[in-house]
Amino acid sequence: MAVFVESRAAEPIVPLDIFRNRTVSLSTVASVLVGAATSVLTFFRSMGGAIGVSALGAVLANRVTELTTERLGPAAAGGGSSAAVPDLSTLPQPLLRVVQDVYGTATAELFLVGAPLALLAMVVVLFIKEKPLHTLSGDERRAQEEAAQAAGLTH
Repeated sequence: MAVFVESRAAEPIVPLDIFRNRTVSLSTVASVLVGAATSVLTFFRSMGGAIGVSALGAVLANRVTELTTERLGPAAAGGGSSAAVPDLSTLPQPLLRVVQDVYGTATAELFLVGAPLALLAMVVVLFIKEKPLHTLSGDERRAQEEAAQAAGLTH
């Protein structure tokens, strides 16, 4: 809800374009909001990573199941009665080769899924408006902002 309200405001408290680039984002935020901006930025970066890993993990698990079923039959992909991770060193050599091939193929195909997403992200990044970085330290910025605020109050 707050994101919606902020996106509609003429002068938002926290400009939403600050989240595009961490360095730029922290230099465009008022010095009193740098801590909050850092935590929000870190939260959304972590959330994005978790969503990406879970989505690609689901694609990988689905593809491993399909390939295992295709090569070893439906009973092989159904799992066993145990939830333990199997010890690959105990598998017979022909079965080990199939398992290695299945995971290798599924991982390669996972990169084929991720490549268009990475290309799309790169294209989106090209359209981000460039903003110059501040050259002042945090204390200098705070003093400058306080001086500007005091000057605004005296007029």
